[in-house]
Amino acid sequence: MAEWRNLGLDFVTLRVFKAAVEERSLVSAAEREHLAPSAISRRISDFEARLGITLLRRHDRGVEPTAAGQLLMRHVEALFNIVDMTMADLESLSLGQTGSVKILANLSTISGQMPNLLGQLASQHPSIDFHLEQSDSEEAVRAVGLGLADIALVTGSVDVSHLTSFEFSVDRLVVVLPQKQPWVELGSHLKLRDIVCQPYIGLHNDLALQTLIRQKAAGLGCSLREVVNVGGFETIGNFVGRGLGLSVMPERHARAILDQEKVLISELNEDWAIRRTQVCVKSIASLSPAAKVVLDRILDSRM
Repeated sequence: MAEWRNLGLDFVTLRVFKAAVEERSLVSAAEREHLAPSAISRRISDFEARLGITLLRRHDRGVEPTAAGQLLMRHVEALFNIVDMTMADLESLSLGQTGSVKILANLSTISGQMPNLLGQLASQHPSIDFHLEQSDSEEAVRAVGLGLADIALVTGSVDVSHLTSFEFSVDRLVVVLPQKQPWVELGSHLKLRDIVCQPYIGLHNDLALQTLIRQKAAGLGCSLREVVNVGGFETIGNFVGRGLGLSVMPERHARAILDQEKVLISELNEDWAIRRTQVCVKSIASLSPAAKVVLDRILDSRM
């Protein structure tokens, strides 16, 4: 028997063969497939000739598969099941129901809105694979520009002019203080120069907010008195609540720890205390359908 590549095998022939076996009639198969009975008979006969095997036994009542026909039918059914599943998967992909999406975000966004947002996305689109990774804003912008990530949420003055960007949220940096003397004497409206000489509870060295506060302190000719450096705002609140120092963090994170720790919140009276977070993509056209679904959901959740 010739190799299958040389048999002129096509889906139409396999489909009409399947219909003939299931209908037990070339006439009924022709009606089902919207072809002439003679066309179906000729296709199957030509296929048998190329195979050198009889697939259908013809008789007055119609047709029935030979042993070879029954064997082929089992494989044809499996083949068409695979085709159906493949087309369903492709349709899901085109609709954004499946796919892989990589998101980069800064610490503030990851520990703020993203858990709830991705939880909703995972529930609504279980076939989309999400990968959320913490990144500083400059690195996130670079990764999106190079196509190494689909979506970035960035904060600060990083240049996003070469990307497509949308405003996501606006938040204010505040000062978090222990609820005890002499901290409360500092007041409720503070500038950085009022606190820069105090013991400071900061973030890890590679995080953007910590870099920002250090730079602003250096602009005042001072260095932060960093006594503790940790990886998250909740931990900062724990140290501040025990009177070890003060800190600066986004207001929504400060409000979240207010009821858990013995801390006070004071306004940080600086122009740069207003923080804007942007959602960035390389371009809308470059996004996969799944990434477009995620972007739409992120934009819908904007504060």
